[in-house]
Amino acid sequence: MCKKSSGSFSIEFNEEQDFKMFGHSYAKCYANFGSRGQFSRPSQSGDNSYSIEFSADCGCDSVIGKFNAAYKKTFGDKKTELRVLPHQELLFADGTSTAEQVPSAYSIALNSCSISNNEIYKPTDQFPEVSTLAVNSPTTSVNATAIDSQMNYAAPDIDKKFSEAVANVTLYSQAAARSVLQSKGIDISSSKYLTTEQWYDEVIAQMSDLGFIVHSASAGKVNKSTHSGEINLKDIVTTIVSAYIAGPELSEFENLAKLLTEDPDNTGVANFLDFWWNSASSHENNSQVAWGPVTVDQGSAEVTCIYMNIDVAFKDWRSLFVSFHSENVNIASTAITLTLDMEVYDKVKGDITSALGDQIKKHIKKQKLNFGS
Repeated sequence: MCKKSSGSFSIEFNEEQDFKMFGHSYAKCYANFGSRGQFSRPSQSGDNSYSIEFSADCGCDSVIGKFNAAYKKTFGDKKTELRVLPHQELLFADGTSTAEQVPSAYSIALNSCSISNNEIYKPTDQFPEVSTLAVNSPTTSVNATAIDSQMNYAAPDIDKKFSEAVANVTLYSQAAARSVLQSKGIDISSSKYLTTEQWYDEVIAQMSDLGFIVHSASAGKVNKSTHSGEINLKDIVTTIVSAYIAGPELSEFENLAKLLTEDPDNTGVANFLDFWWNSASSHENNSQVAWGPVTVDQGSAEVTCIYMNIDVAFKDWRSLFVSFHSENVNIASTAITLTLDMEVYDKVKGDITSALGDQIKKHIKKQKLNFGS
C-alpha cells in the first residue's frame, strides 16, 4: 500500500525563461502528476527558485520523481533556438518557400517530509462549470485571424498582440514542419500528409523547440470518422469541436458556423472568408480547415486548435455547412494546444518575423466578425 506524505521541496531553475514559464503554467504540470496529490502555488524563494508544499498518496521520494516526470511531460527540455534556421527554406501551404530523471532545466531538493496513515487527498472535479456570468453574457463579435486554412478567433477584450503572436508562431512552425518532412522524403505536394500523425508531431516539435508549451489535445491521435446519408456537416463539425472546447469559446464557434451559412453582405467579411477558404480548398479531393479560440491566462496566450480534413472538395465556404446527401464522407481530425508565454515569444519574435518576411501578408489576414445581438 502506498504511503501518505506531506512536506515541501525547492526547485531552482538554471534560466530565467524556464523559471517564468513554470510560474505561468505550473497548474498544467501539476495536472500531469502521475499519482494522487495536491501542490501549493509556487512561492518564490530566490532569484530563479520556488518553494512548493505538497501532500500526496505516495512517499516523499516518489513525489519528487513523479514531479520530475510531470515537468518533462509538460515542458520537456526546450531550447529557444529555431529548429529550422531562418536562412533555410520554409515551405508554405501554397507551395512557396522562403522517465523520471531530473530535467536539465532545474535542480530540486526535498526540504521536509512527514508520513501519515490517513488519506490526505480527495479528488475533485477536473473541470469547473462555466460561470453564470459567461452563460448570460454571450459574445456578439470576435476578432478573427486566418492563417491559411486555420481560423483563430478571440473575444474583443483580448489584446490583438496575443492573436498576432499565435498566428506568427503557427505560420512559422507549419512551414518549418513541411521543410523537415520534405527532407525526409515525404511528398508534401499531396494533401495526404495533412492527415498523418507525423505531420502534427512535427508541428508540435517545431513549436516546442521555440520554447513554448505545446501538446496534442487528442492524445497524439488522428481521429477518423465516416458519415453517410443526409450529411449535416455543421452539426458533425460542432460535435467534433465540442470535444475540445466548451463555454463561451464553443458558443463563439457556433456563431462562426452560423455566419458561414448566412453569406454576409459585408464585403470585408466576405473577402476575409474567401482568403481563408482559398487555402482550405487548395486540394482537389478534400478540404482542410481548422478552428481555434485564443484566450489569455496570466499573461500567456493559449489556443486549442482543432484541425479537420474532409474528403469533399467544397466549391467555396458558402457550401461548407449546407446539408447534402452522400454515401461516404470521411473526416480526419486532431487537436493541438499551444500556450505561448509572451516573454519567451519576445526573445524569438525577431527571428520568426525575419524568417517569414513578406509571407506574413500572403498567409495571415485579420477581420472583426459581428454576430449581432
